[in-house]
Amino acid sequence: MAALALKRKQWEPFAFASPSLALIALVIVFPLVYAFYLSLQDFDL
Repeated sequence: MAALALKRKQWEPFAFASPSLALIALVIVFPLVYAFYLSLQDFDL
């Protein structure tokens, strides 16, 4: 039981930080992917 508690304590900080890290990744990655997608389109203004 003590080993399980130790494992849980090691992963707790990552569990609390993961939502914010996911949001930051989404804010950075989505515009990059979308900009790449738009660069492949043939826009005629």
